[in-house]
Amino acid sequence: MSTAFCVCLAGWQRTRRVVFTLGASLLLLAFSLSLFAQANLARLTGAVHDQTGGAMVGVAISVTDADRGLERSTITDATGQYLLPGLLPGRKIVHAEYQGFKAFEQANVVLGVAQDARLDILMEPGQVSETVRVTEAPPLLDTTSAELGGTLQNQVINDLPLNGRNFENLLDLRPGVTTYPGHSAWTQSTNGLRPHDNYFMVDGINSNDPWMA
Repeated sequence: MSTAFCVCLAGWQRTRRVVFTLGASLLLLAFSLSLFAQANLARLTGAVHDQTGGAMVGVAISVTDADRGLERSTITDATGQYLLPGLLPGRKIVHAEYQGFKAFEQANVVLGVAQDARLDILMEPGQVSETVRVTEAPPLLDTTSAELGGTLQNQVINDLPLNGRNFENLLDLRPGVTTYPGHSAWTQSTNGLRPHDNYFMVDGINSNDPWMA
């Protein structure tokens, strides 16, 4: 009986170690995938002031994805600053509201992959039912990074002739991108990195399958 008990106990301990190792591996993989996905999302920050230059606290800020209809919201802090991380690349509409001031709306805010952009807002006194709407694309500042990059918009892709219809050839239009002779798939080098270090997104979706290039 004692021999059988020892064998069963050893088998149970071995099974527990396998389950623990497998669980830890899956947890690490899930955490790594989350970090990898976050690296391709954009971030929008800025400050809200009144006409005297004073910081406005508690202003309701919302960012709507013009292509997907998704909305994110926050409020300004004690220094009038706001921060909205984890935004999908694409066209955004920024809306700001505060009691005693006209609502502010900025359309055509285009965020690129992993872009860290800044958009400051000036609020005018008036009724919230009134809206100051700006449709011209604003100049987005990036004061936190010296990285080169950019996003190719759908209209640009549709209007440009592509030799062989390989969309990856459009990467030559971006700063820091060079292509190996032949212009075949997976030959683009970004800022000196190897081609397999690139990360491709199409309409915000992972498009890194080499057989789909």
